[in-house]
Amino acid sequence: MPDHDVVSWISLMYAKNTFNWVLFHDLVSQISMLIGYVAVFWIRNCQAILLPGVSEAVTWNSNYHNTWQVEAVKSTFDRMPRISCHGQIYYCATFRMDSSKNWAFRHLPFTNAVQIGHFDEAMSSHVMPPSPRAFPILGHIPLLASNSRGPHLILFDLAKKLGPIFYLRLGYTPTLVISSAKIAQEILKTHDRIFSSRPSLTFAEAILPDDLIFARYGARWRELRKICTLELFTARRVGSFAAVRQAEMEKFLAMLSQNLRRTVNMTQELSVLTLEIMQTLVFGTSRTFGANDFLRLAHQANELGGRLHIGDYIPWLKWMDLSLPKLRTLATKFHALLQAHIEEHRSSIAKQGHGGESFLDVLLSLDNMSDLTIRCLMLDAVSAGLDTTATAIEWALAELLLHPQILAKAQKELDDVIPASSAMVSEADIPKLKYLGAIVKETLRKHPPAPLMVPRESTTDCKLEEAGYTIPAKTQVLINLYAIARDPNIWENPLEFIPESMSSEFNAAVELMTFGFGRRSCPGMNLGLAAVHLVLANLLYRFNWTTPDGKEVDVGESGSRSCVLVHLHWFHFSASNETY
Repeated sequence: MPDHDVVSWISLMYAKNTFNWVLFHDLVSQISMLIGYVAVFWIRNCQAILLPGVSEAVTWNSNYHNTWQVEAVKSTFDRMPRISCHGQIYYCATFRMDSSKNWAFRHLPFTNAVQIGHFDEAMSSHVMPPSPRAFPILGHIPLLASNSRGPHLILFDLAKKLGPIFYLRLGYTPTLVISSAKIAQEILKTHDRIFSSRPSLTFAEAILPDDLIFARYGARWRELRKICTLELFTARRVGSFAAVRQAEMEKFLAMLSQNLRRTVNMTQELSVLTLEIMQTLVFGTSRTFGANDFLRLAHQANELGGRLHIGDYIPWLKWMDLSLPKLRTLATKFHALLQAHIEEHRSSIAKQGHGGESFLDVLLSLDNMSDLTIRCLMLDAVSAGLDTTATAIEWALAELLLHPQILAKAQKELDDVIPASSAMVSEADIPKLKYLGAIVKETLRKHPPAPLMVPRESTTDCKLEEAGYTIPAKTQVLINLYAIARDPNIWENPLEFIPESMSSEFNAAVELMTFGFGRRSCPGMNLGLAAVHLVLANLLYRFNWTTPDGKEVDVGESGSRSCVLVHLHWFHFSASNETY
């Protein structure tokens, strides 16, 4: 039978006296969804649905709502009327269902019920994890569309009801949410290669089209990863800038000393310090561009990156994403800023006849490295270091202000280890400060800088032994670090700040929370940890800290996906050798 459009198909059914009013009602309801109406249909008895053109009839097993049973009925499909829509062939099918069972379109939107050729005999054995109710077409997207709460908080609440692993359908994207450290480690270590890819994201396509963080797994990603691990973030190169980091730290401490007994915005100052340290490593100088200008752009990037972009999950609705113009404008500003410095650096190298040791010098010396790739890699390095380092230090200060006994113990360790004649703590002293290290680990545990890891995507089917599920290819995986940090099966008192629980070897779950495992682990992990330890140690060694007017520190967390902020931005301090 030839294909027909929707109108001719309905006319054909009517002419043959096969018009099904239930089907017509569902069709009209689905079209209404496109203009903003949301409806969930409970279907009983004889139901008509639309299935893409496959050679099998797909029925729903209502005993477990994510179990597919596939029965070959090719001859039946040959006799079914068909329609052509968006390049897909859809069949009209009618199924008899037990009237005692409820079934909703939430699990099978007619526009994406079954992808052609995807449901074969292997797929029929897939038993997916539990899932909440969903909406037609949109799936579970409305559950995450909240301006007041971050997605990590919403997913944490769902995990309490559904367990450490559950399934969401975000538009057309099957998504697995992980809230267990053991399952996360199996994904990121045991099955690292299978889950090393990334889904296509609107934010990455606009801002970082050729970078390492968001690149899909393949030859290009391996090439960029090799450059970062063997050329940029080597121990020798990071160590060569130790004196520069020390100098930046001295200037920062001098600035604070000039503001004794005054109120200082530590959020802003820590961000500036971290940016200058990263600029020194990436560009060779801490004064590459105005800190405030870059931080303003970084804040906009965090805000836009934390939004839900409808085109990521329903591609044909991408035109409805109102943030696209803002993303394009932001990308233009970022890349113009970086390109200007690249040209300036090229001119400097041409005049001097040689380059330096910065990341930019290395990238410019490599063959077949486009300016776009250089800009994206530099932006990766600066933004990743900025988010992780500044946020971790800020959270550590907030927790220490809430726990003065822990603060006093940390300062006593510093007084015992650092000679009285030393004006500041050096990087060579950090390995001796065991309790300070425990504070940093506990801070990263309780307040992971990125509550949700960057999404991953499976490249093939994979059996998760720890969870007992087989995960199909092209499944997006979200690992909720916020939930893992509050897992009572791992931490005795997960809501408490207890550095002593981290005094042993670096806990694998803490490492997972901040830097990841395997192929997609952060190549700048050692640099990030060194910066956090160095800055925090010097702040505690040089000053005593209190809140202004004795106010309580608020450690409530914002809803941003990319960055968690302390609501109390102001700290009051006095020189540690002063008496009160």
